[in-house]
Amino acid sequence: MTLMSSFLIQIEKELSQQKNYLKTHPLYESLTSKKAIQVFMENHVFAVWDFMSLVKTLQHRLTSVEIPWTPKNPKNCRLINEIVLGEESDLDPQGIPCSHYSLYLDAMKDVGAETEKIVSLVSLVKQGYSVKQATASINLPSPVCQFLNFTFDNISMASNPELVAIFLYGREDIIPELFLGILQDFPQADQYQKLIYYLERHIKVDGEQHSKLGQEMMIEICGDSPQNWNNAVSAAKKALQVRAELWDFIHKEINNIE
Repeated sequence: MTLMSSFLIQIEKELSQQKNYLKTHPLYESLTSKKAIQVFMENHVFAVWDFMSLVKTLQHRLTSVEIPWTPKNPKNCRLINEIVLGEESDLDPQGIPCSHYSLYLDAMKDVGAETEKIVSLVSLVKQGYSVKQATASINLPSPVCQFLNFTFDNISMASNPELVAIFLYGREDIIPELFLGILQDFPQADQYQKLIYYLERHIKVDGEQHSKLGQEMMIEICGDSPQNWNNAVSAAKKALQVRAELWDFIHKEINNIE
């Protein structure tokens, strides 16, 4: 076993309790009605949206996007570019290129979930508002704001080992198992088919490809530096914490309507 492989195993041990909490969260069992699914999607969509900014930041840092072009680590370039390709221009159920965010919005419309707040947020950001200014003006729930603030604060300030850890352990590594939990006993009506497709795509792509690419990226970025790996663990723990707080909030909101 290499030193870097042992670091990955140690991270898994340190994150296991938080990951198990998310894997067995009671939220999944509460998604039994159309209204519950609407509440889930109306809050979860912000995590779908901010994910692309996290990925694009890694692309900006790890690949060369400036003109004139200069070479960077080709392995990191390939890893992050493959992930961007799948997230920003995947194929929808009809085989048409579509970002996962757009696919999720379409699924929300089919389910009858409200899209006004996320559309307003994106519109304000396009106009030049900061994310914090935009969230304040549309009065988002505190746990949603905290989730977004965590993402964008780290985009601004986190080191590469921290940001890759947030991407891997807060997103790509855990999401397939969370979505498997959601799909257990999930309604199979036509109106949910786009959402089911979205969830199944993430289970397949993240579980089979992106999480493995993320692990390779972690090894490349952290190297054999214990400090890099320690920073990565701390960032991953915080990422799982804000996810758990978001899940707790959504579950509470669903319980309030049942």
